[in-house]
Amino acid sequence: MTQATYMVHALPAFYDNYIWVIERCSDGHVVVIDPGDATVVLDWLAEHSFTLKAILITHKHADHIGGIAKLTQFTPVPVHGNLTSSHLITHGISVGDEIEVIGLKMQVLDLKGHTLDHIGFFATAENNIPEPWLFCGDTLFSAGCGRLFEGSPSQMLTALDKIAELPRQTQIYPAHEYTCANIQFALHVNPGNAELHNYASVCHQQRAKGLRTLPTTLAMELAVNPFLRCQDQEIISIVCQHLNKTDANSRLSVFTSLRAWKDVFKTN
Repeated sequence: MTQATYMVHALPAFYDNYIWVIERCSDGHVVVIDPGDATVVLDWLAEHSFTLKAILITHKHADHIGGIAKLTQFTPVPVHGNLTSSHLITHGISVGDEIEVIGLKMQVLDLKGHTLDHIGFFATAENNIPEPWLFCGDTLFSAGCGRLFEGSPSQMLTALDKIAELPRQTQIYPAHEYTCANIQFALHVNPGNAELHNYASVCHQQRAKGLRTLPTTLAMELAVNPFLRCQDQEIISIVCQHLNKTDANSRLSVFTSLRAWKDVFKTN
């Protein structure tokens, strides 16, 4: 395995956000992704004597962009993102672009669905990191996916399909600790999934210890995440029972029904 020259750190923010920070180990230069809270980031930078070099933004929601102004006041660094995400974006990027920050090359993915401006950042293992990394904002969560605030079910499913095509060993860094709540719904719609039951046990143990469940891997999500498993016969059957239908017309109709059901599902 290639020795990593980069590390990813998680900074908890608000109630359940993670602000992800990529550190270049050789010099302490860092990139911050979706800094909703500037104080959390500034305190962490000061504690570790790290130097902020860039900010990456996945989408426009306040818990992802709220800290940009204060951070760039402190250190005027480039802010990369969709120009529609914030007037504070200094470097507009488009789907299909490749950007380079602190020597790390990242592909810009179209992940619209949660919002219409939503993008993701994918770093391949050729960057001298042990596995590929995906920073997907609020598109994919462990055992779940983002709500549809602006986009359509078709757009979100297309975004999830893009993610599903990435290498199975990809480390996935969502922006929220929603895993255990998502697992409750996943078990409701896919109760016969043994790997999901095992994953539930592991995640509940992690949270009981005060540990995070993220990052996850694409391989794990393909095994446990119902929104990536709309072709699973048990899920199709349970969705049909829920809707009082005899069959589902397509993966999209299953996904649409799952997402609408999850919106009103009550967790314990």
